[in-house]
Amino acid sequence: PKPGTASTEGSSIAILPFSNRSGSQDGEYLSEGIADELIHGLSQIESLRVVSGFAFRNQGLDIQTIGRRFKVRSVLDGSVQQSGNRIRISVRLNSTDDGSMIWSNRYNQEIEDIFDIQDNVASLVQQALKVSLSVTSGPALETSTRNIEAYDAFLLGNHERRKDQQCACEKAIGFFSRATEIDPEFGRAYYLLGICHWEMTVYLGLKPEIIAQAERAFERAQKLQYVPEVPWEHVHRRLHPEIRPTQRELAREAVELIRKRDGSWRNFELVQLGRCLGSAGFYQAAFDFLSKYTAESNEVFSKMESVQNDTLSLLPVLGRFSEAIEILSSQLDSEPDDVQARQSRAMLFSRTKQFAKAEEDIQHLAGEAHFAFVSFYHLYMQKRMEEAQRHFEDLLRDDKLPLRFRFWA
Repeated sequence: PKPGTASTEGSSIAILPFSNRSGSQDGEYLSEGIADELIHGLSQIESLRVVSGFAFRNQGLDIQTIGRRFKVRSVLDGSVQQSGNRIRISVRLNSTDDGSMIWSNRYNQEIEDIFDIQDNVASLVQQALKVSLSVTSGPALETSTRNIEAYDAFLLGNHERRKDQQCACEKAIGFFSRATEIDPEFGRAYYLLGICHWEMTVYLGLKPEIIAQAERAFERAQKLQYVPEVPWEHVHRRLHPEIRPTQRELAREAVELIRKRDGSWRNFELVQLGRCLGSAGFYQAAFDFLSKYTAESNEVFSKMESVQNDTLSLLPVLGRFSEAIEILSSQLDSEPDDVQARQSRAMLFSRTKQFAKAEEDIQHLAGEAHFAFVSFYHLYMQKRMEEAQRHFEDLLRDDKLPLRFRFWA
């Protein structure tokens, strides 16, 4: 079937990263972390569609533009200021229909009260949007720890991990390890510790000791009944490529799961089948299934971003270059500082031999992490191989290069 598109009907919300009012970069991890926790918790509500605002931070979008672009009916944002052991948090919920405020609240409490504050914000969102949890008892958000020191280390780890760099990943492992030492029952920290170890294999290779560390972390998270973003089956396959089924077997497994739905897969079977179809050359079908997943899923984490990137990347594969460029140009008209869109358009200009236009976009990327890779790609598409080779060698030496660029290179 053709995919449905997400609409503004029903309850939907975009949650923006909270602004840091602490007067230093040290408070950034806390302001990010509070928004991240609300995204993680509220996305568990089946009747509420949640969009992560981390993808369009610092773009200066107004409330109504966010509503149109991401098809949500409300936007939550706020600010965080920490001073010693006290924390001040301002939160507001706005309607995307006219930009009006639905409600706002302020908290001025001890840092140890952070769990209660987050629970209160989540409860107010549920009430305002008229959504309810399937289970009414217990806290609105499940952080899987109530130890403030473990939680602080966890937020620091997530802050580093989001940078998508080898050196940051190493720091994240240290923070997540500390969180699990303080609270041995912290399932989410164990899971992200395993993910960081797995990401290190991309930088350092499939070394047995790294795989063993990832396995131990995942096994502990699984025993603590943590529910990951993707099915556990997929987690273990990603860690052990040698046990990965063939494309045909993966496709048949996905088809069977679509026929007999398994709740633990959380619609991931649509992604699995879509990617298998793409590998087999059925690009339109792949586009349909990936789009269907995006429309039906509540997931808002890195997996969703990768699925959306996969979907957009199929437009050029389908020969729809002008359509892809038009979409990106429209985004850049309203948000000229959208680095991701600028990078993607530059690469499409290079690929379609519009080299002068590509160079204009590349100049806008100077100083960004994208610049080195896009410049390399631009040279490669012009068949200037010696220059491209030098750029490639520089990319491999850059330990701050985001993981996805190393993979693409």
